Amino acid sequence: MDKFELVIRGLLLIYLVIASAEDYKKKSISLGIIVFFFGLEFGMIIMKNLVPLHPGRVLGLLPGTILMVVSKLSGECIGRGDALIIIGLGYILGIYELMVVLAITGLMCFVVAGILYCCRKRGSIPFVPFLCAGYYLNLWSIVMSL
Repeated sequence: MDKFELVIRGLLLIYLVIASAEDYKKKSISLGIIVFFFGLEFGMIIMKNLVPLHPGRVLGLLPGTILMVVSKLSGECIGRGDALIIIGLGYILGIYELMVVLAITGLMCFVVAGILYCCRKRGSIPFVPFLCAGYYLNLWSIVMSL
């Protein structure tokens, strides 16, 4: 991983922290923030001359797209903002790294939901803070292996 890609990953982490705060406070993510940050990221990818239609990047769109369909069918039990963020992450990270991030995220959500269930607390859980933590742990493991 070169320095330019580390900058892209760092900006993505900043974006996820901002989106996490908004998701936690408002239980929604503004489309403007999603469009701005992912537009910035895609622009940087194109500037770096990375292959924009690499098969891993295109396959990375699949989990978020499936989540978007599930969101529509379930009456937005899963937020569209969450699906849009996963679509963007899938394109930037590629399918393999996205699967690692989603596995970490899912495990953390499962543990917290289990604790809340045992404490008999009901309600919705904002997903993006877990996604941010999963992305951070994945990024940390990559940086530590350099």
